[in-house]
Amino acid sequence: MTMIRKIKHMLAGRFIVLFVFSCFFAVIGFGQMGLFKTGELPYPSQSGLDVSKVSTSSEQFFDSLEQFAKENHLIIYRSVVENGDLKGFVFGTPPKKSDLTKNPNLLKQLSPVGIYYVDGNLSKAKQKQLASLKAEVMVHPTGWEGIAGELLYGSSIRTKTLWMSLMLFSVSLLALKMAKIRQVMVGRTLGKIRLQLGKEGLSVILGLLLTGIVLSMTNHYFGTMLVISLALILAVIGVLLELIILVINLIFFSYVSLIPMLVILKHKETGRFFSYMWLLAIILSMSLMTTAVTVYQKGYQASKDRQVSVKKWQSVSKFAQLSYTSPAFMNDMPKTKEERAIYDEKIDTYNKKWRLFDRQFSEDEKLFINVPQDMSFLNELDAGETIGALDFNQPTITIQIKKEWVAKTWQVSPSLVKLSQTLFEGNASIYKNRKPVTVYVPKKYQAYQTDILPVVTSKLINSGLKPTDFDVIIIPDDFKLFVSDVTQLRDSDQPLTRVTGQIIAQYDYDQMSDSAAINRDVSATILDTLYLAEKLPKAIKVAELSRDVVNISDTYQNLVNYQEQAEGDMVRSVLVMVGLFVMQIFVIYEFLKLRLSLVVKKLCLLTLLGKTTAGLIIKTSLPLVIGIGLAMGLAVYKGASVRLVFWTSSLYIGLTLLLVFVVQEVMQHKRVTILKGESDLM
Repeated sequence: MTMIRKIKHMLAGRFIVLFVFSCFFAVIGFGQMGLFKTGELPYPSQSGLDVSKVSTSSEQFFDSLEQFAKENHLIIYRSVVENGDLKGFVFGTPPKKSDLTKNPNLLKQLSPVGIYYVDGNLSKAKQKQLASLKAEVMVHPTGWEGIAGELLYGSSIRTKTLWMSLMLFSVSLLALKMAKIRQVMVGRTLGKIRLQLGKEGLSVILGLLLTGIVLSMTNHYFGTMLVISLALILAVIGVLLELIILVINLIFFSYVSLIPMLVILKHKETGRFFSYMWLLAIILSMSLMTTAVTVYQKGYQASKDRQVSVKKWQSVSKFAQLSYTSPAFMNDMPKTKEERAIYDEKIDTYNKKWRLFDRQFSEDEKLFINVPQDMSFLNELDAGETIGALDFNQPTITIQIKKEWVAKTWQVSPSLVKLSQTLFEGNASIYKNRKPVTVYVPKKYQAYQTDILPVVTSKLINSGLKPTDFDVIIIPDDFKLFVSDVTQLRDSDQPLTRVTGQIIAQYDYDQMSDSAAINRDVSATILDTLYLAEKLPKAIKVAELSRDVVNISDTYQNLVNYQEQAEGDMVRSVLVMVGLFVMQIFVIYEFLKLRLSLVVKKLCLLTLLGKTTAGLIIKTSLPLVIGIGLAMGLAVYKGASVRLVFWTSSLYIGLTLLLVFVVQEVMQHKRVTILKGESDLM
C-alpha cells in the first residue's frame, strides 16, 4: 500500500502531464508496427533461412522443419498459394488471432528450396541443429531493428509527428518547472534544492510501459517478436525523453542557482536570455505544428486518392509479384577472354530459364509495366534536350532522341492495354496485337511519329525483329492507362493509378524469337511483372528456378494493408496533434503569465484610475505576436500553404487574445490582493 500511495503522490501535478505525454509517444511508436504488414518485411521475424539445396524428399524436409520449430519454440513462416490467394504457412505453433495456415496439402505443390522467416531466438546451438534438415541452409538477419531507425529518420507523418512532439514535450516540461519556480526558490533558501530526475523519469517510463502492455495485449503481440519490436521502439523513445528531461533539469537547475533570489521573487524571472529562449521554443513549436498539419493534409489527400485506387486494384487481386536473388556466378566478373565466354554462356542459360518461366503464363495471366524515367533523372544524364541511342537499322550508328518522348513512353504487356479498356469508364477500344511491338500514339503526337519510334526501337537492337514487326496505332488523347506498379501508389505523395495522353509501347514477347537479346529483356522485366498467383508454383518448378525465387508477394493485399496503416496513421496523428495543441495552449498561457506578471501592478493601477490598459497589454504581448508571425513565415518556407498559414496564425492570435482576456479577468478579481504585493496570476 505504501508503494501505491507513493505512485499516486508521484502522478500528481506536472507528473501526470508527463505521464499523458508519454502515452502519446507510445501511440506514435505503435503506428510504426504496421511496417510488418506492408511488404517491407512480410512476416515478423528476426532471422531468415535461405534453403538452397535439399537432400531428402520435400515431405521429409517439411516434417523435419515442423519438428525443429516445435522443439526450439520457434515460429517459421513460408509463403504459399491457397485458392489463388497468397497465405503464410507456419511451422510450429501459430500465434493467436492470425490468418496463417497449417494446411499440409498446400506444401505438396511447394519446393522446399526458398526463403523462410524465423520468429524467435535462433541461437548458435539451434543453428547447429539445422543439420538435421539435411539441406544447405544459410542463416541471415532480417534487419528488423531498422524499424526503430525508420521512425527517427524516415519521411512518414509518424516521423514528423514524433519530432514535433519531442519539441513540445521539451517546452511543456520547461513551462511546468517554471510554474513552480517560487517554491523552488524557497527550497533554495532552506538548502533543499534538488533535481526531479527520478520522479519525472519514472512518470515517463510508467506511461510508456503501461501503454505498451495495453497495446500488446489488445493486438495479441505477446508470444511473438512483435512485442520485442514494440519494446525496442518504446525504449528508443524512452531514451530520447529521458535525455530531454536531463537537459531541461540541468537548464532549470543552473538558472535557479545562478539568478539572484530577489530578482526571481520579485517576478523578474523572465530575464532577457531566458525570455528569448522561451519565445524561440514557442516559435519552433508553432512552426512544427503548422508543418505537421501540412504533412497531414497531403497525407490525407493521398490516402483518399489511394482508397479510390485500391478499388481499381481489386481487378488484379489474384496476381502476385516475385522476388528473387541473382545466382552466385554473377558476382564474379570475368577477367579473361575464356572466362568471358563461360560467363556469357551462364548468363544466356539463366535468361532462358526466365523466358521458359514467362511462357508458362498466357497473355491474360501476366501484367507488365515499365514506368519511364522522369525528366529530372534524364537531365542528370545529359544537360541537353536529347540523349544518345543506337539506331535500330544501323546499330553501329548513334542517333539522338528527345528526352520528352523518352519520359512519355510506357512499356507494357498486351494484357495491360486490354485491362485498361474495361477498367476506366469512357476508354476507347484500342487493343491490337498484330505485331510483336505495337506503339499506341495519342492523336496530339501523330505528327511526331518519326521522333517517337526510335525511343522504342533503340531498346530492341539485335533482337531479331524487323522494321515490319512494329505497328503504330493512333489513339484518342484521353485514353487512360492502368499503372500496375504498386510503388507508384505506396511510395508517393501523389498516388498514381492511371496516366492519360501517354505513348504506350506494347511488347508481346510471345511473338518474339528466342534470341539472347529478347531473353535478356524478358529476364529484366520479371520484377516489374504481376503473374497469376495460382500458376506461380508450377511455373517456378518447370523453369527450375526454385533456388532463385525467394518470395511471392501478394501485391494487392500489401497495398490494402498499407492503406489501412496510412488511415490509422491519420487518426493517430490527429489525436496526437490535438493533445499537443492543448499542451501548446498551456505553454503560451505560461509565457503570457510570465510577461504580464512584470506589469500586473501597473495594469491594476491603470484600471483603478479609469485609464485604458490596452496599450500596455499590447506592448507586453507584442513579442508573442511577432513570434507567431515568424513561426508562420518559417512554416511557409518549409512548404506550408498560405491559406493554412492564414488560418493557423488567426487561430494562434485569437488564442493569445483569449488568454489575455482570461488574465484580465483574473486580475479584476485579484487586483486588491495584487496591489498588496501578490502578483501570482496562477
